[in-house]
Amino acid sequence: RAPTTIAESLVNWVLGYLSKYWSVGFDKLAIDLSRASDEEVQFALETLGIEVKERKITDDGFAKLRSALLTIIKYLEKAGFVQYVRDYYTVNFNKGGHS
Repeated sequence: RAPTTIAESLVNWVLGYLSKYWSVGFDKLAIDLSRASDEEVQFALETLGIEVKERKITDDGFAKLRSALLTIIKYLEKAGFVQYVRDYYTVNFNKGGHS
């Protein structure tokens, strides 16, 4: 479990990203998160021990990033902010708001 402020910066980045790109593939979202220039996001990833060397599923850091991102997506889905279409590995922003 991450401290709230650490997780919050990642959650806010994901929500900001999805408000611009309403539907995105899970791995594209993970790659773009790993490339985020936001200092708070980079700090959060470092704090969580996530260091992406290669943007490949075989890279340990990228695997950790995908796992953390999946957790964030699950919480956002429960809160009604996103829909994760598992069959297509697609994350959709819930434009209608949350429940």
